[in-house]
Amino acid sequence: MNRDANKRMNKDIQKIINKQWGKSRDKLIPVLQEVQSHFGFLPRDAMYEVGRQMNIPTSKIHGVITFYRQFRYTPRGKYHIRLCRGTSCHLKKSANLLSWLENHLGIHQGNTDKGGLFSLETVPCMGICGEGPVIAVNEEYYTQTDQKKLQQIMDIYQNLEKDT
Repeated sequence: MNRDANKRMNKDIQKIINKQWGKSRDKLIPVLQEVQSHFGFLPRDAMYEVGRQMNIPTSKIHGVITFYRQFRYTPRGKYHIRLCRGTSCHLKKSANLLSWLENHLGIHQGNTDKGGLFSLETVPCMGICGEGPVIAVNEEYYTQTDQKKLQQIMDIYQNLEKDT
């Protein structure tokens, strides 16, 4: 990160902390949520800066970020795919869909492809247990997904990119 970008980031973080959260340790999670919302993810430099400004060791901040699934060190793709791995979806072979997606996209769950187009995440439950396996692409939900339907879904999003 160049020096000007780093200065801008530090000022943005300072505004977030001062705006509503303050420097109290019990405000760390809301501060991290706001920083992630601002940048789209938590850049490592931002984690260090939050720690410096709030006087919290980086190891503590890293522990919070890695404990809660809501936080991420890398940006999500333009199309963020969530695959339900709850019991019902698991019994309906969502593991096969995960393998297919990982092979098709060339990434493992929890990652974003090199072009920043697709990211893949597994979630413990989407709450549509009777309609599984369930996947979501951004906020669009697809139920009773099998490999054929999954291929059609992926074709839709890949074709959207060809048209732009």
